[in-house]
Amino acid sequence: MSQGITIKPGKPTIFAVVEGKPILGLPGHPSSSFIITQVIVKPLVEKIIGIREKSIKCNIKAKLSRNLDSDKGREEYIPVRLIETAEKNHIAEPIVGESAMISTFVYADGYIKIDANKEGLNKEETVDVYLY
Repeated sequence: MSQGITIKPGKPTIFAVVEGKPILGLPGHPSSSFIITQVIVKPLVEKIIGIREKSIKCNIKAKLSRNLDSDKGREEYIPVRLIETAEKNHIAEPIVGESAMISTFVYADGYIKIDANKEGLNKEETVDVYLY
């Protein structure tokens, strides 16, 4: 039986049980692999070992610097750079590019999530930033 995941970036991700043993394959691109590790692998391992408290928490609230489009029907994770304003607030500036580009990951301070039921986010919308 084959099922896909509805996460971007995150393909290809493989999870199977072979002869009673779980097999997990991560994507080859660094940013894809990191996101899958954060949103799937880490919570799965924590559940297996009995940790009940969520370890992935929003670290900072920030205003989005521009509109962001997204494909409705899948979660999307966007790397962002944080800019501190004179008022000590934060602006989240998306770093766009392909998941294979290491620079999108290197120059980011964290990432934001666009829920699967949304078609994007609006400029100046408050977003949760998950710091690296």
